[in-house]
Order: sequence, then C-alpha cells, then structure tokens
Amino acid sequence: MLQLIFSKTAQESFQKADLPGTVIPYEPFWQLGIQTEEKEKLKQLETIFQVKASSEERSYVLWELTQTKQTIASHLEEGREVHAWVGEAASDELAFMELLAFLPRYTPSLQLNRVRGPLAVREILPEKLDAYYEPTPVSEENWEELRRTWHRLASEQPEILERTADFSYSLRAYDAYDPQLLAILAEEVEMKTAALIGTAYGQLPDLPIPFLLWRIRTLINKGFVNAHPREGQLQKQTLTLDSRFQKS
Repeated sequence: MLQLIFSKTAQESFQKADLPGTVIPYEPFWQLGIQTEEKEKLKQLETIFQVKASSEERSYVLWELTQTKQTIASHLEEGREVHAWVGEAASDELAFMELLAFLPRYTPSLQLNRVRGPLAVREILPEKLDAYYEPTPVSEENWEELRRTWHRLASEQPEILERTADFSYSLRAYDAYDPQLLAILAEEVEMKTAALIGTAYGQLPDLPIPFLLWRIRTLINKGFVNAHPREGQLQKQTLTLDSRFQKS
C-alpha cells in the first residue's frame, strides 16, 4: 500500500505517523501553471522560485516525477491500494486530477482520502493524521469527470489556477495578485517582507511563499515598492510603497 501525498514538506510528518504502507510524495506545482512541454514548465518554476538548474538537474527532476507516477501505476496494476491525501488546496486537487489523467484505466484500488477543514495536509501533526484517515474508492463516474476537468484546464495552459470550489478553478495571470500585495502594503507606513508575506499567505494559502517573494521582487524591480536597505536578502528587508502610490 502507498500513502500518496502531494507535498514533500509533509513527508516527514507522515513517516512519523502510525499509518499503513509506504509514504510517497508527488508535488508537480500545477497551481503555478500547466505547461504541456515539461522542460518549459521547469524553466517556469525556476523563474518563480529564483533558482538556476542545469539541463542535467532538470532531466533528473522530470525523471523523478515520471518515476513516481509509474510507481503508483505499477502498484495499482498489481491490485495494491494507493490512498491519495487530498486537502482543500489547489496543489493537491490538481496533482490528483493529473494523476487520474495519466493512469490508463479506472481502478477502485486508488482511493481518495479527502481532508476537509482549514488545515493543509502538510500542516497536520503526525499524531493527528489518523483522525483524518478515511480513504474511500473514487467512483468511475467521478474519475472520468475529473479526467475531463484536467484535460480542459491543461488545454488552456494557464499561468495560475485559483481554486474556487472543489475541483473547480479560475485561470489567472501571474500579476493578478500584485494589486493585493500593494493594497496590504498601502495600509502600513512600512512593513517587513516577512510580515507582508505572512499577511498575503493568510489571504492566498494556495500560493507558495516563493511565488509571493517573486512577485514582491518584481514589484520592487518595477518601482512600485522600495526595499530598505537596497542590498541584502529580501526576506530581511523593510518595504515601503513608492511615494508615487502612497495615500495622500
């Protein structure tokens, strides 16, 4: 049996929990855009996460993601159960739908462990996970419906997918949340980057912190936001709205 989670940061907690089977993480970050060309997707993530990778590193990441899906498919082909932990989060739902689209056929051995409530799966303490553990088979009808939803979303190749309801999404541009970041900053004379990130993440929990940092850095580069001191780590800087945009 496999316990499938869609967050690598949750892996340690799951390994400490008293759950049957082996924990396997799969985290493709589809909430940050769907690209049919996998290498372009990785370049996109490198921009967002502000990292540089060699072609060999990109190839390894792609290999790892593919191997994970093939491991899951092999388990299911052998009739072994896979329990997918899916919270009320875009990252979980989109990865689950993509996995259904990848698998060759319906099988009741893939079971959905739906986690309801404000906590993300990665935020649940190891000793509390058992209380959320109620896997149930996905019906063939729902399986096909989710596959169709994934193919429809993928055909649009959106930049951001914003969750509006269960397995329902609006398509947004990367800069769609910039006004929200500026509005938060406009309420203060100055604000530490960490405080801005914390407030924004509370309003936009589906967006990873590196994405918010990238958008803040973009706003600084565009001159909307000033960082003090100008040099140094963004996470430790103090931010102010440029005087042109401050409330009079």
